[in-house]
Amino acid sequence: MIGIREGLRQIVISMCLAEISAWFEVWVPHSNYYVKEGQTVTLQCTFPKTQVWDLGAYSVKQWKEQDKSFRGRVSGNGHSLFEGLAYEIITNIHAQDFGKYQCLIQVKGQGVGHSLGWHDYKTITLSVIRSSRKRREISHG
Repeated sequence: MIGIREGLRQIVISMCLAEISAWFEVWVPHSNYYVKEGQTVTLQCTFPKTQVWDLGAYSVKQWKEQDKSFRGRVSGNGHSLFEGLAYEIITNIHAQDFGKYQCLIQVKGQGVGHSLGWHDYKTITLSVIRSSRKRREISHG
């Protein structure tokens, strides 16, 4: 996942695939999440399952390394990528975590004599509900 405080945060998955159809699309089960401060959220996206060419060829770029406020609070997936599922878990949600998160899946295929590639993305909006003592909702529109 890549991101900066003021910008769009991304879940970026790159994989090298042996076979993939010309049709490739990313889906999100929920495009809007409403989470209370202090809780945990799992942001998910799915994509067509396919045969992975090389386990070592996939990478997940994580925005937690870019933004100090997320350090120690974000974890992602590895082997579930082969099942067509990418996700990031954010623990101890802070009011400042609100905003738009983008799940971008980049696929690099193997063609005869050349490389083929596809990508797609979906945007997820995270709204943070402040604890009851503050009684204020923070959202990003």
